[in-house]
Parts: sequence; structure tokens; C-alpha cells
Amino acid sequence: MPFFSFSGRSDRFEWWVICIITDLVAQLCLIFGLLSLDSEATVRYLQAGGLFLCVAVALWMSDTRGRSAHPNLAFISPRPCQHPAMRRRILIVAMIVVLLLAFAGWWFSPTQVVQRRCDSFFNVISFREQQAPAARHAQGLKLADYLDRDIAISANELPEEIESPVSRGELQALFSAASNACNFIAITDRKFESIGIAGEDATVQARVKVAIGHPEGDHGLSGTHRVMLSWHRTNQVWVLTNVAWEKIAP
Repeated sequence: MPFFSFSGRSDRFEWWVICIITDLVAQLCLIFGLLSLDSEATVRYLQAGGLFLCVAVALWMSDTRGRSAHPNLAFISPRPCQHPAMRRRILIVAMIVVLLLAFAGWWFSPTQVVQRRCDSFFNVISFREQQAPAARHAQGLKLADYLDRDIAISANELPEEIESPVSRGELQALFSAASNACNFIAITDRKFESIGIAGEDATVQARVKVAIGHPEGDHGLSGTHRVMLSWHRTNQVWVLTNVAWEKIAP
């Protein structure tokens, strides 16, 4: 039996389903960036759409006796319940869609976006011992995508020749020098202790384990560090404005 009959009679339920599908299409456009809205607006739209879908499904499923059960809500009630298999099929699909919307709302929330941005940044400044020089150079170029024009740096182990703030180009040059001198740099055991969002700014506190392989030793830099990262969103992209860290354990 076809899902939509469109037999020529006034079957408003089918138009109600079309309304839901249209709403879901708009949300998919938001998810894949076809509509440009900031993160907070996207999350609000996803939550509103999910609530809309839940209400529609609940009202429809509550009508077990057809249109006569809810005379004031006939425009959302289906035909008399004579096709339970189709109703079960629609319910399963609706439940899946609601779960996907809930996951999308969580995945695209500002907190999760910033946390993934931090993870990605840690991956960029890490490299393996067997990694080719060309790959390390490519990571140095990619590092610019995470940096503001000038970055304030604060650390007890900061070399005297480095003066804060440091420009984006200087940090890229420092990373290039480190990638040439070190055998590897690994940032593991990342534990995010707090993530604060205030409009276009975000502050992240994390605890990470740093391992540095250098022919002349790590100069005491390897160990567990507490890291503070300050981000600012510019043109929908989070960039670093401040980096601070301290070693708290070997």
C-alpha cells in the first residue's frame, strides 16, 4: 500500500506529514551548512523542530479510534486505524528521527564544538616519530587555522627569548623548529575539566599528558600539564587568543 494515497479527498494528515518532512529538510540544511546560522541559533532550531515532531507524533498516536476521538483535532488525525502496520512503521521512523535530532542538538552544541576544536588543535601540534617531514610541515601550515593574529602565552617553562604576545607567524615558525628538532610530541590523556561559553568567547581548562622525544632530553617539559585555552569566534571559526599552562605532575 502506498504511504500517501492522495485520493482526491481532503486528507489533511498527509499534508501534516509533509509539513514535518519540510521541517526536517530545513534542519538537515542547517546541519550540513546549506543555511548559515550561528551555533546557538542552530541548536535552538533543532530543539524546536524536535519538540514539534514529538508533539505531532504524540497527538497522532493518541488517536486510536480515528477522527471521532478528537473532533477538534481532526486536521491532525489520520484515517480510522485500519492499517496498524503502517502506523508502527511511521512510529519507528519518527522515533529514529527524534533520536537523531537529539544527537544533532548535542553534537552541534557550542560546548561540544569547542571541545572538538581543542581536540583537533592538540592533534595538529602532535606528531609521531615515524612521521615524514612533509607531513609535519603540512601540520605547521594547518596550525594557522587555529590561531588568532596575536596569541598571549603564559607558562613557567616559557623560554626567555619568547615574549608574549606571539604572532601567528612566529608560532608557526616555533612549531616548525620543534618538529625538526624533536623525534615526536604526543599530547594524550586529555581530560576537559571545564568549558565556559560567553557569547563569542570560550574558555577551556583541561588536563593533558605531554611526552616529548628530543635527542638531548625533554628539558623537563614532559609530564602532566593543566592547560587553559581561550578562544574567540570570528566568522564562525573558533581561534586561539590565549594559551596558558603549568606542569602539575611528572
